[in-house]
Amino acid sequence: MAIANGVRLPADFVQLYRAANGTPELYPNELDENYCSFLPVEALRTEEKGWRVLTAEAETMERAGVTVFVDYMHRSWEYGFLVEANGLDYRIGILAGDNKFQVLTTSLSQFLRWYVADADELYG
Repeated sequence: MAIANGVRLPADFVQLYRAANGTPELYPNELDENYCSFLPVEALRTEEKGWRVLTAEAETMERAGVTVFVDYMHRSWEYGFLVEANGLDYRIGILAGDNKFQVLTTSLSQFLRWYVADADELYG
């Protein structure tokens, strides 16, 4: 776990941001061919509040910090990650309003594979 811009980043996110600082050439007003903009490290922000966390199995209420790292269609919705209490594991999900965090995956590499393929899984 590392800290960047005051945000706690899991190890694989640290590797991603060391390799590429998001898509700063697009942020904040442009989008790529998938209608996304990966936030540069200086734009990462954590929103601490009560979240309705939805998985395929259940819906729970959790007080947690979710760090936004991808903007989709100029904030039509965003993608973020929620770091677990152990500080190592995390969940990536869609933030689509109403304090809703819809879990997609627990793997940045899976998220990136879906992103490259523009896979349906990205859209909940």
